[in-house]
Amino acid sequence: GAFSLTSQAVQLRMFPPVRVLQTSYETRGRVYVPIINWILMLAAIGLVLGFRTSSGLAAAYGIAVNSTMAITTVLAFNVALTYSNWGRFRSLLFLLTFLSVDLAFLVANLTKLEHGGWFPIAVGIVFFTVLSTWRQGSAILARELALQADSLETLIGEITHNKPVRVPGTAIFISPWIREAPPSLRHHLRHNKVLHEQVIVLNVVTEDLPKVPADERLEIENFAQGFHRVILHYGFMQQPNVPSELARCKEQGLDIDLNDTTYYIGYQSLVLGEKRGMARWRDYLFAFLTRNASDSTTYYHLPSDRVVELGYQVRI
Repeated sequence: GAFSLTSQAVQLRMFPPVRVLQTSYETRGRVYVPIINWILMLAAIGLVLGFRTSSGLAAAYGIAVNSTMAITTVLAFNVALTYSNWGRFRSLLFLLTFLSVDLAFLVANLTKLEHGGWFPIAVGIVFFTVLSTWRQGSAILARELALQADSLETLIGEITHNKPVRVPGTAIFISPWIREAPPSLRHHLRHNKVLHEQVIVLNVVTEDLPKVPADERLEIENFAQGFHRVILHYGFMQQPNVPSELARCKEQGLDIDLNDTTYYIGYQSLVLGEKRGMARWRDYLFAFLTRNASDSTTYYHLPSDRVVELGYQVRI
């Protein structure tokens, strides 16, 4: 459960990218996350050393179960309000009915806070802080990068006018944006002053669905000057595998020689400047998470001998 939830949180961009291993050739949902396994091991050892007996752990367990029940009720209310035809009145009736029972149990267990009930609350606060900091920090970083980015059409217009040197092969620039040109592409062109004959801007989009069928996963848009945009759609329970999907582009008329392809990945070096939406300590936490996140080569299953990382500084 911890492995699956972590994998889905990464896909939904609510958790830093981590190494996710597929453990089954038949079932995509069977995953193993090494870093989470280490965290679980250390947490289990810490619990045994800290509480010593199962009776000492009972207070922590009770608070954990009751708080989970209350959170689940609130989430179910949101689902009923957003995705069902219950309406606001029936959804509120459902919330008040179940939440009154959940909160009654939770309040009754608050007397156990000093006897170990604080532990699950502390764990919840830590994970919520990490998740919210990563999500808000990523939004701030994306906003700062978007201020410096041009549309892909604008960049192609400049290339048509300036005509940089073109070399054989295919360059694939991985980008989080659909319309803007990747900063790594602009950075590469400004400093190296050369482009491949075929340039592909690749977007990997995680849909609000568990799975996206294979025949609906690939979207291709062609531009002038040998530019193409490829959008890969995945569900939050699926793991991206970029090379295998690019091999299918030939079915839609885009021929890519994977043996003559270079993947360009932008690496942002964060510079902490004036406050722009988060407290200073959260800026440092976000910078730490960014430095220790899994690299895109592993996350997208790219061949490491064909990856070029382009670093540039971004002030947040």
